[in-house]
Amino acid sequence: MHRILTGQRTPSFKAMQAISKATGGKVSKIEDFIMAKRTKASVNYTDKASMQNSRCDACRHFTKPRGCKLVEGDISPGGWCKLFER
Repeated sequence: MHRILTGQRTPSFKAMQAISKATGGKVSKIEDFIMAKRTKASVNYTDKASMQNSRCDACRHFTKPRGCKLVEGDISPGGWCKLFER
């Protein structure tokens, strides 16, 4: 996925079909996928991180006070998702 997001590789037709299905048809091109925010459910978001050093407020995508560049909705600073990145 990292290669697709950084432009090093293009997704297959099957992958784009899966992306379109997962986003409810909102995304049909890779450019739209890169710009679209993900749902909390799709990234396994939880309001409470199991490890203190992996909290949302330590993630590079977190925006104060309760936002995220990649995930839609209200984000808890103490939360966590699988997109966590230092």
